[in-house]
Amino acid sequence: MKNTKRSILCLSVLSALILTGCNKSGKDLAPAGWDDGVVWTSAGETEYNKLSDLKRGSTYRAYETYLPSSFNTAVTMQQADGQIITNLVDGLVDVNRYGRIIPDLAESWTTNEDSSQFVFKIRDGVVWSRNDGNPYTINGETVYVKAQDWVKALKENLTYANGSDSSYLPMMFIEGAEEYYYYTYYNYMKAIGGGVLTAESLASSKPTDAAALETWTTCSAYSGKMVNPNHKCRPYARDITDSDVAGLLGVNESELTDVSNFTRVGVKASADGKTLTFDLNGSMPYFLSALTYTPFLPLQAEFYDSVGTEMYGTSRDTFLSNGAFLLTYYTGSTGTQLVLSKNMNYWDKENVKLGRVELYALSQDTTASTGRDGFESGTVDGFTVNTLDTTGWKKYVTGSDDTGTRENPANPDAYSNEGIGDGSTFGFALNIERDPQQTSVTVDGSIFSNYPEDKSLNLEATDSDGNNIALMNTNKALKLKSVRKLLMSSLDYPTYTLSYGNNVYDQTKYLVNTYTPHDFYIVSGDNDRVDSGDYNSYIKGAYIDKFLDGDRTSSANWAAADKKLGYSHFGGIGIATKAVSEQTAADKAAYEAEYKKLYDEAAAEIAQYNSEHASSPITLPIIVEYTGLAYNSDSDDFDRAFVNQTNADMNGCWVPGDNAEVSYGRESNANVCPAVADQTSGYGNKELVRLVKNTRTNIPTSDEYAKLTQYAGTSLFVTGWGPDYSDPLTYANTVTKDGDLCDYFGVCSNSDPVINDQIDSVIGKYTKLVETASGITNQVERAEAFAEAEVELLYSTYIMRPLYMRGQGLSVSVSRTVPYRVANVSYGLSPYKYKSVEKLADGKMLSQEQRKALKAEYDRLRVEDLAKAN
Repeated sequence: MKNTKRSILCLSVLSALILTGCNKSGKDLAPAGWDDGVVWTSAGETEYNKLSDLKRGSTYRAYETYLPSSFNTAVTMQQADGQIITNLVDGLVDVNRYGRIIPDLAESWTTNEDSSQFVFKIRDGVVWSRNDGNPYTINGETVYVKAQDWVKALKENLTYANGSDSSYLPMMFIEGAEEYYYYTYYNYMKAIGGGVLTAESLASSKPTDAAALETWTTCSAYSGKMVNPNHKCRPYARDITDSDVAGLLGVNESELTDVSNFTRVGVKASADGKTLTFDLNGSMPYFLSALTYTPFLPLQAEFYDSVGTEMYGTSRDTFLSNGAFLLTYYTGSTGTQLVLSKNMNYWDKENVKLGRVELYALSQDTTASTGRDGFESGTVDGFTVNTLDTTGWKKYVTGSDDTGTRENPANPDAYSNEGIGDGSTFGFALNIERDPQQTSVTVDGSIFSNYPEDKSLNLEATDSDGNNIALMNTNKALKLKSVRKLLMSSLDYPTYTLSYGNNVYDQTKYLVNTYTPHDFYIVSGDNDRVDSGDYNSYIKGAYIDKFLDGDRTSSANWAAADKKLGYSHFGGIGIATKAVSEQTAADKAAYEAEYKKLYDEAAAEIAQYNSEHASSPITLPIIVEYTGLAYNSDSDDFDRAFVNQTNADMNGCWVPGDNAEVSYGRESNANVCPAVADQTSGYGNKELVRLVKNTRTNIPTSDEYAKLTQYAGTSLFVTGWGPDYSDPLTYANTVTKDGDLCDYFGVCSNSDPVINDQIDSVIGKYTKLVETASGITNQVERAEAFAEAEVELLYSTYIMRPLYMRGQGLSVSVSRTVPYRVANVSYGLSPYKYKSVEKLADGKMLSQEQRKALKAEYDRLRVEDLAKAN
């Protein structure tokens, strides 16, 4: 899934049913008869059935962090879009509230023995509807969903010119999808006047002018490649022919017709539209989980073609729905409101428990008490008590006598809610090979400079080729393992997490120490070498094998592994393991000894490198520019404190100077490094690495931050990744050489063979481990292999360090909804569906005792239900 920047404090998870909102319309406009046929009981649910006499409300209101910008399922993979689309368009499968994949528009499916082919039986009678509530018709006949709608959707998704965010996902799974995608890419290049570099075209266009000859020589290295019309190498390329396209695809020219008409792609619809068959690239038993994302949703061909790719999904009138809701009101991503109304043509309308959903974009002036204020004024349906809202915390959690706790809130309307997280792991990414000519990035017409105005370091200096000297020095240094280890291990998480809350629990509850989240993937099959079926147990086992004595029967070993790889506590490769408020003088001394050890190892490797590269040594301090998640001056203060403390940890002394940028958070008795020119060797006297941060006047917006990181415009930053399917490969493949996020980490293949070999030395072993694991079909063996790879990533490459996962940990909420009705899973879009949300009417709320009884019943039924999947 697309990586995204989000503020933790502004997010909520639908599965916890703690969203808040306001009703600006002042009246209920749910469709007449919205609850006709809806049943408020369920077989085998004793505690839930006790609530059947409680009247349900028709309208649920909530805030969203962002409103969607597109409803084009073939093109968008943005989270803000998908969270709404999933309520408007159903797919082949869904996920029930226990986390099991169940039929949706596919009534059933079969698979062959090795799970390389899936055959789906499409549900009859599913109506395509316009968002005004009328069925879509052709020549007066109602149009129903058919198997061909998925073929259409994937063809549009895989057409390069459409600019889809998510083409990588079908290419990953479907046989022939990659071939078709690149066929459309090559033909797009041909159509816009691109060229292909060949030995003949280069030989015939060799210039005599010295400057032009230098460019020509550079272009010669790309012989056999296509270039766009504006590329500097286009003058030395010839026009693209069908023969070129066939050659690049590795097919005969006579086969291009079959490639172009999509018949070689492994998705086929039966003539009657009732059967859909997928042929995959190999054994992929986890394919069903990928079907819960937007590229695998159907498109009605005639309507799509009549609107066109550019316009489809830009407004409520330019797309069709087949899901539980219709889009009633929407003015665009910059608007303030979005309204969904129950689709009365929906095939499963008896199980849609709401008539209307009103969503409002969070404003920039949201405060800690915004949710509570809205709830208490009667305009919201629920809120999560913010620990920074001292009035609300006392009223709903501790009570006037301070006896209440998170586990047992004092207010009878409040309840504890344990979130498993949304599956999106955020962490620090280290880019080890940035473009040395890109020290600033153009963002929406303005320049965001990565370097602070510290002229003493001469950070703007370039060589004769225009390469930034400081950045080339950074690239060299970050190829050294000990330098990466020093930097990533010194990132001061206790200081960083001060922004999460004013107590230790809030500062640690979001923390994760593995890339693959806990409870994301449950391994089927017996394995007495792990302590549970959770894949994270396998990662801990791999850690025991690599760093302890390999004895997986030792409880002490498992405790040590959990300390490193568990969640909701400081761990991983970090040195500091206690919150700032809990650190004693002895703790700080122990941390300092560990930092010094890492410093000395890095200093020794740098010295060894310099002795072997005397003509081009690494100069000190090594500058690593960092762009934080700060979105205002207050959060920027937290970020600045983190940077300054990390520098002090790494080097044993604070960055020299008295300006607010480098002295923020510094205690009066702190050891300050001498000026760079006066620094001598040794920890506490000389800076090896200096983390530098954008100045306060250049705090990037969310969009700027995304572009800055996407175009590799900073060396260290926080980024996140959400799963595309339920298998460890979805995370593991992002950080491999040429993986999904290789640009972010600087580990894409490089045309310079020396740099390419250096990248291999950093990430090569991990990449091979992932490749081996991905080819294993036995679930237990596959999990063991991926776990070995993840330990290699975290404890050997030092290019990423997990940080947090949203929605994790214990919170206190107040809500008028019935809990545990929505999908509880950390992948896909099912957790964002409002179909199963039930809101109590007339301001009613369940008691703590009722909620506890429902939770106990849910836990029991979940175990029974998940057993059906094994």
